[in-house]
Amino acid sequence: MKKEMTEFWKEINEKYPKALQSARLLLSTIDYPNDPDCGGIDNIRDLYDFFDERGIFIRVKWSTATHTEIRWRYILRLNNKSLYEKSGSTKYQIRTEAEKSGFMKGFEILNDRL
Repeated sequence: MKKEMTEFWKEINEKYPKALQSARLLLSTIDYPNDPDCGGIDNIRDLYDFFDERGIFIRVKWSTATHTEIRWRYILRLNNKSLYEKSGSTKYQIRTEAEKSGFMKGFEILNDRL
C-alpha cells in the first residue's frame, strides 16, 4: 500500500505541482510530518475537506455490478451545482481506487485554477 501511495503522490507532484503545494500548505497546519512519500499529507481522506473548501466536491459511491459484486465510482461537482465529471463506465473494484481517481481529477482542476 505504501508503494502504491508513493506512486500516487509522485504522479500528483509531476502533473499538478501548484495544487499539491496548496494542499501541503493547508494540511501542514494539522501538524503532519513532511514525508515526501505521502506528499506531506498522511491521511488521504483529509483531501475531501481540502477540496470541499475550494468548491470541488468529490463523492465516491458504490453500485452493484452483479448480485454479488460491488463496484465503486466517483462523481465530481463544482461549487455543489453542476456535475463536472463521473467516472462513468469506469468502475473500480475497491473504494480507494475510485477515491484516488477522483482526487487526481480534483488536483487537475485546482492546478488549472492556480
